Amino acid sequence: MTLGLSIARRPYVLNASDRLVSTVRGKTVSGAFDRYANKTIVYLAGDGPIAISYAGIAFVGRKPADEWLAEVLLGSPFRRWPDGSVPAFGFQRSPMRSINSALWLLQKAIERQPCLARGPFELTIAGWRFFRRGRIAPVCLTIEAVGGKALRKGDLRFAPRYGTRGAFVGQHFDPVKIEQACDAHPQRERLSFDAEIGAEVLVATIRDVAKGCTSVGSDVMVVQIPAPIRRRVVVIRYFADPSRPPALFGAGPAQVPAAFFPWVITPTFIRAPTIAAGDAGTLSSCGWEFEFRAVGLPAAAYADGLLFAETHLNRPSPPGWPKPTLPNGQTR
Repeated sequence: MTLGLSIARRPYVLNASDRLVSTVRGKTVSGAFDRYANKTIVYLAGDGPIAISYAGIAFVGRKPADEWLAEVLLGSPFRRWPDGSVPAFGFQRSPMRSINSALWLLQKAIERQPCLARGPFELTIAGWRFFRRGRIAPVCLTIEAVGGKALRKGDLRFAPRYGTRGAFVGQHFDPVKIEQACDAHPQRERLSFDAEIGAEVLVATIRDVAKGCTSVGSDVMVVQIPAPIRRRVVVIRYFADPSRPPALFGAGPAQVPAAFFPWVITPTFIRAPTIAAGDAGTLSSCGWEFEFRAVGLPAAAYADGLLFAETHLNRPSPPGWPKPTLPNGQTR
């Protein structure tokens, strides 16, 4: 189980999720399976961007659940390397769909998978939707698998004048924790209009829940989308767990703290989950910019200058499954 939170306000929308995948025996969490699993997808539809996070079953057959969801949105199988992994970046095009059509596609795909339709499996979605004559509205809703059906709850066209809309999936928690995180933030007076402050509040909430729940992690991925009035930008921020040494990227003396980034699917390119040495810059598609930032990682500097590297993230096989065999007979 995980904890995914979405918030929609007039100035911005946020989607936050931890990255821990646990093994479960019966109803008991038996341990951490993958502390750095990706659970987030950023999808650019024809009428606006959305961020999707899942909670529940982590694999569909041999595929990680986020990879399966991304392939559903793409509408065709990914192009892969010989070892079966998806390249970090590719120009494989996806069909131009509306947000409503994309979510309907996900609902029907979930219902066709017995392992997901029986649950537990939930999605939380946040983003912006464009309408005719330049009107925009925030999106904030969930999709939950219940009794073989994937049901929507929330708004595809939320009116911000009615205040703030929130949604969460996964681990149950007391919403008062969000209020407590707001009150504890030193810049709480900026919360109503500053997306970065809102992101920090959601991260603090997830980490507070993680202290008393072994199935929720403290590494958090946040997607923040300010209201697309002057600038169309999606900011993807990885918050590394400050209480645990960061994952290392590389080998030997060239090891550096690692950041992780999620799926990004647009009509012009696909970016698979990656592991990178810090911030990963900016990409553009269809008039939108996608910024990748790492928060909470110590700076890495070398006598010979700065070093940056990024590659696709190798995904583990499901528990109990044999490792895939490579063309040369070895296993990954």
